[in-house]
Amino acid sequence: MQQELEHYNQSSFNILPSIESANADMRARDQLTRAFSLLGPVFAEHRMCETWGIGLLHKHWHLEVGELPIQDVEYHEDRRQFTTLPRAVAFSKPLSPSVFAVKTTLSPFLQPLEFSSDPQVRGANTLLTRNPQFVRDFCESMLANDLEQIFGLIALRTASRPHLQLVEFNYEGRISVVRETIPSDIENKELIETSWRLALDEVSGNCVGSCFSQCIVPASGGGHQHAHPRAHKP
Repeated sequence: MQQELEHYNQSSFNILPSIESANADMRARDQLTRAFSLLGPVFAEHRMCETWGIGLLHKHWHLEVGELPIQDVEYHEDRRQFTTLPRAVAFSKPLSPSVFAVKTTLSPFLQPLEFSSDPQVRGANTLLTRNPQFVRDFCESMLANDLEQIFGLIALRTASRPHLQLVEFNYEGRISVVRETIPSDIENKELIETSWRLALDEVSGNCVGSCFSQCIVPASGGGHQHAHPRAHKP
């Protein structure tokens, strides 16, 4: 892991599109439906549906040389939140990749894009290491169907209470927060789905996907930025 952190290529993150552009492109080509159909069987076969899913590849903000997008778990007003900031390699907690992109040189591989200190992500990576056939099958399916520019592999998180939803907010000052949110807090807000679970529906026999997290789109549009709440101190 230390080698992955030290050799992290910021350009791989910086060339990603904005969430608005990525979503518009995905929807215009109906790629989400294709992804559910083509990737669902891979997740189901390898029993990875509860641990890993797919996420819409996008950047939160620009990274400078030496910076990595590192997520840390915090608590704010008795709810859990996952705060991602551009941080240095020498972060004080153990880290694991939370988002991978599919790349290929001589053979397909998973390239870490974002990292997290969340123990649940660490456990997901342990399971991933133990299942190299899933990694091969996932990468091959992504590349064979031209999905690797749109989606990545993302470690799933579970909200601490059933009524809470995971919603992403991107603030001024390069701060991204995925927060446990009650539905009334985001009522009448424009949302973009950013990641999904995939599973086999045993009743229908079809592969289905369900939204895992969403992102708030600012009312003004065009910036993917929100005022930073004073109560939150990353």
